[in-house]
Amino acid sequence: MNCPKCKSSFDIATDDEMPVYHCPNCSGTWICGRSLHRLLAASEDADSIAETLDSIHDLDFRESRRKCPRCSGRHLKAVVVENTELDFCSSCKGLFFDPGELDRVFPGILGQEKPATDARGFWHSLLGFISRE
Repeated sequence: MNCPKCKSSFDIATDDEMPVYHCPNCSGTWICGRSLHRLLAASEDADSIAETLDSIHDLDFRESRRKCPRCSGRHLKAVVVENTELDFCSSCKGLFFDPGELDRVFPGILGQEKPATDARGFWHSLLGFISRE
């Protein structure tokens, strides 16, 4: 698979059961929908975050300039919440994160030490955005 931002080949950053793809060129990260739900399962806010993620895929956001690396060139959808643009595929439910976005949205999700920032504000803002649609 190729990065939707710079078109470089991804490196696989985790095992085959929960693949997370990292771009060695631009440092972007692609997480497949199923992998994301598995990674979030351990979070104390897992149910509300999963519900929010499911909701964003049903909304009609603007089309991103980036294309899904899994779905044969289908354009990703994009929404900006708290200065973070989420690029996601409404078909395979994958999400692309530019450098730094993954830790802002899902602190510590890949097993790294959790940063000092809390993602609850991001998810609260996203829920508010969804309720306005």
